[in-house]
Amino acid sequence: MKKKILILISILLLIGVLLFLAILLPSLKNKNYEKKLLNNITKNTSLENITYVNKDNNYYIIKVENKIVVLDLNYEEVYTKESVRESNLPLVYRRNDLYYEEKIRNKDKITYNYYSTDEDKLIFSSHVGGS
Repeated sequence: MKKKILILISILLLIGVLLFLAILLPSLKNKNYEKKLLNNITKNTSLENITYVNKDNNYYIIKVENKIVVLDLNYEEVYTKESVRESNLPLVYRRNDLYYEEKIRNKDKITYNYYSTDEDKLIFSSHVGGS
């Protein structure tokens, strides 16, 4: 009887540890991805004091102390902007300009809203999926 209880407790404990690892692992992998991204940029460019990095649509969007730089996949500068307003939304490079991107999910449809980096103004939207 004690052996069955011990086995049951061991199995429940193992399941608990596996669930904890399943929740923790994606977060750790994401942090490793961000570190690798930052390391690749610092190795291949002369940019220093990087405060923000986003890889989106074959571009690296990098915020340093006094400007925002957009690099292509060959680490060549494509676009530079001196200052932007602060936002919690990610920076993206579309239509040869810099925007803040908002992603809204509604059932079977996704809407991307692109806002100006100078003022809180919707510039254009893109709809994917749905009818």
